[in-house]
Amino acid sequence: MKLIKTDRIETPLNAEEIEEAEETWIKKVQAENFGIGINCFKKNKNLPKDSKTRELNPFLNERGTQIMAPLPRDRIEQYPPFAVTGLDFAGPIYVKNSKENFYILLCTCAVTRALYLELVTSLTMEAFLLAFRRFISIRGLCTVIYSDNTKTFKIAGI
Repeated sequence: MKLIKTDRIETPLNAEEIEEAEETWIKKVQAENFGIGINCFKKNKNLPKDSKTRELNPFLNERGTQIMAPLPRDRIEQYPPFAVTGLDFAGPIYVKNSKENFYILLCTCAVTRALYLELVTSLTMEAFLLAFRRFISIRGLCTVIYSDNTKTFKIAGI
């Protein structure tokens, strides 16, 4: 889309014109970046399996603009920090002059995206529970916990 000098408007835009312009630019950017997906939707076909947006459950609205699925309620409701928490492990981490491997328990606040990191000596249930107890003693109890269901979390009953 190329604008020429005669296309310029000299008067202030009204709200309707601003919305129309915004939608035009959104469609242009989406066509450039997600053209394959948009064509699939227009033809009532599924997205290709290698599509980066497939997990986001996109769809076209009535105006033909691609929309992503809404965020989960836990991500948009107002909660205290770490009331909704995601748990995961990172590592191993190699420490200089040590023969042991260490790991990090990552506790992510789903609302604020804040991180709490706790160093653990192993991936055992005991090490996890000790680290998790330290976390909740500092941050308080969680109302919702998301995890990738590693064996450690399953054994611990989290």
